[in-house]
Amino acid sequence: MSIANTTTDYTGRTIDINIAGSKDGRSLSPMTMSFGNTSSYMTGVQKLVQRYTISLLTKLGSQTDTPGFGTNFITSLQGNLTASDIEHILVFANAKVISEFRKYQESTDGLPLDEQINTVTIDSLTYELGVLNLKLSISTLAGNTIDYILPIPN
Repeated sequence: MSIANTTTDYTGRTIDINIAGSKDGRSLSPMTMSFGNTSSYMTGVQKLVQRYTISLLTKLGSQTDTPGFGTNFITSLQGNLTASDIEHILVFANAKVISEFRKYQESTDGLPLDEQINTVTIDSLTYELGVLNLKLSISTLAGNTIDYILPIPN
């Protein structure tokens, strides 16, 4: 399901700043996370995908006020790893993020269903030209499934 084809009433929702910039959800195009260009706001499934990505890629212990936030995924990508090794590391990091999201969801009233995580599956991982590409599918409690590719440069 393409994010661009989703119609939802976002009145009264909290918003996040979109750090990935604006992309057409109907086509594949490179995406880089950065500030500096014109920022936009997001909510709904895009907000969930961004929060999941930030949680997965933030180095565990790097946030002084919340040292338990993040995972060891990026720091574990050291040495001569096989695809199987990377998938093993990713499975544990993914499980940590999902567990933390579920705890937050259970303790926070009023979260929209399309901003609540149900499952995340690892569809594939490839390594090309110094970039690890993770193809992930995130399912929300609203029943949306979002497929996206997360590029991780070497």
